[in-house]
Amino acid sequence: MSRMADVQTALHQAAAQQDHSQFCALINHCIHGIDRLCSGQLQQVLHHPDFCALEARWRSLRHLTARVSSSRRVIIRLLDLSWPSLARELNTAFDIRHTLLYRLLYQRELNTAGGLPFGLLLVDHQMVFTGGSEYDELYTATRLAELGEVSLCPVITGTDPYFTGDDLHWFSADQNRIARILSSPDYCLWQKLRCHEQARFLYLALPRFLLRYPHKTPRCGFVYQPDNHSGGALWGNAAWLVVMNVIREFERISWFGFLRSYNSSGTQGAIAAALAGGDSLTPPEIITETNLACEQDNFWAEQGLTACTSLYLSGQSGFFSYYSVWQPPEPRWRQLTMLPVNLMACRFAHAIRTQIRDKIGNFDSLSACQRSIEKWLKRYVSDVDYGEDAIMADYPLRRAAVVMSADPADPTRYQCRICLQPQYQYDISEANVDLTLWFSRPQGEVLS
Repeated sequence: MSRMADVQTALHQAAAQQDHSQFCALINHCIHGIDRLCSGQLQQVLHHPDFCALEARWRSLRHLTARVSSSRRVIIRLLDLSWPSLARELNTAFDIRHTLLYRLLYQRELNTAGGLPFGLLLVDHQMVFTGGSEYDELYTATRLAELGEVSLCPVITGTDPYFTGDDLHWFSADQNRIARILSSPDYCLWQKLRCHEQARFLYLALPRFLLRYPHKTPRCGFVYQPDNHSGGALWGNAAWLVVMNVIREFERISWFGFLRSYNSSGTQGAIAAALAGGDSLTPPEIITETNLACEQDNFWAEQGLTACTSLYLSGQSGFFSYYSVWQPPEPRWRQLTMLPVNLMACRFAHAIRTQIRDKIGNFDSLSACQRSIEKWLKRYVSDVDYGEDAIMADYPLRRAAVVMSADPADPTRYQCRICLQPQYQYDISEANVDLTLWFSRPQGEVLS
């Protein structure tokens, strides 16, 4: 207050003495003080963690929707649900089928006539297991995996830079240290999560990627001096990049079998899609917070993490594994943990489930229902060893078998077991996927 009074007194004196230069200097000094105060307030807003999280979420959503060329082929739905609210519901529910997300994902869409099943669920959260939250994040992650299993919808989320207890940027190249940390007694709950078969529906992506360069000096009506000494860049959740790749690949050939392939131009498959432009603060290419070499890709996959790694001397980054959290007991089951295989299996399960759902009452016998499913599956089966991407996408299965039986305890309830063998496509290996579907009662299906 005294300082303002001094400035006012000096202004009056300069005006009385008609000292034009002194008067202008004092006015400029006042304007500078106002600019400094406004700049400080704006700085507090722009760098507040809550505002940064909000900005990152909306920027990521803008880049994601820019990948959709047809709203009839790809539908994006948003649910305004905070992580504490989600964790509370999943942790307190006695049965996952009593949760809001299960009703939205399964009951309202997959189990209701006219519903459109969800293909992938993105949870914009960065997992960290250092404690400090009301509900245990590992148990919440377990419940998310269970939700994905019963809803036939893979779930993908991100990891915090301190996921392994320390900043990943400083020891990302020390694979032995990371492996020791994740296999230590402190991470016993993490190891327990990886042993659950349902964890194959849960994917954790890392590292974060650059969404926005530090603020420059914008035109905002006053002189704004951004303080970027403590880091003014905005980093996004890597889970968004995975979903962008999935949407881009579906837009390209309407299938997911080539998510791990890539070309020199980086316009398909594994290479992370470039961000949509729009302002000078958006980077023209994918820049990750921690540079992980593609030679480390298999290591991160073995740890149950989906890593965005960089190709040497190419300037390109991408996802070349897509392995889930689940650690299968046998190596031959490892293919079942991959996102492309899960997406393919779930989409076939969705299609079969919706077909029978919409034809309730049209089958006069169990064998008629089985023949209908077999006939439909044969449209996608071919023994071709190699072909163009579009051809392989039209015939994504090498073999398919269907066995239907009635429940001995309830003759109105059918069990449908379907064995699918996807084409080799990019992976030179075989993966047999067994689907077990139940009909005539609103129950969740299980992949086995």
